[in-house]
Amino acid sequence: MEDFTLRKKHIFPINNTTGVFKLKKIVVIAFTIFSLLLLASCSDKKEESKGNKDIDVVEANKPANGNNKNNDSNNEGENDKKKNSGGGEDKNTDFPPNQDNLKIGDTAEIKTTVNHFEATIKSIKLADKFNDHTPNDEQFILVDVLFKNLSDEELALSEASGYFKVHETMERSGTSEISAALGSDKFNGNLKAGESMEGTMVFDYRKLDEYLLVAGTTLSDLNMMNRAIWKFTNEEVQ
Repeated sequence: MEDFTLRKKHIFPINNTTGVFKLKKIVVIAFTIFSLLLLASCSDKKEESKGNKDIDVVEANKPANGNNKNNDSNNEGENDKKKNSGGGEDKNTDFPPNQDNLKIGDTAEIKTTVNHFEATIKSIKLADKFNDHTPNDEQFILVDVLFKNLSDEELALSEASGYFKVHETMERSGTSEISAALGSDKFNGNLKAGESMEGTMVFDYRKLDEYLLVAGTTLSDLNMMNRAIWKFTNEEVQ
């Protein structure tokens, strides 16, 4: 009887702690390996997603035609068009020097960003009436001028006469030419290249001892034309 009991204990041991421990250890190791593989997989997906975003950003920043040089050339072309369309800069900016000490009878070369002409002041008179109009100020100043178109393009006479003002000094604002408002149509036409025309500019101004007839009062300060100034006294034009 004792031999059978001993054999039974040997075949079916009552204490199985060592086997359970080994099984738990295997499960822990397997779970750890699985977790590491899962983390590695997630990391790879994140890197792939980031790489795709970077590619998208680069693609979005590429020029539509894939050529930066072409875009630069196009931009330069647009800038040139703007400069030549009256946007403050123009190809026609090689102006003659300013002429600030002219007298009655002198000729000035005047060049703007659009026009190029000569103006000769033939004579100046003072009057209290023009075309049946009386002055709002003290007198009319009548300026007999000869315009000659030096450009290859037509010269609008209204533009040529519109550059002129009469001043007391350059520090004070002047008065503009008003012959058209007084019924004169002398400066309504155009001059073709090389043509000349003589007409009378009219200014409504107070009586002074000395006057300045100025072409380019404001535009010369903006580097859009050169300036010409004729000086004359009240005695010269009586």
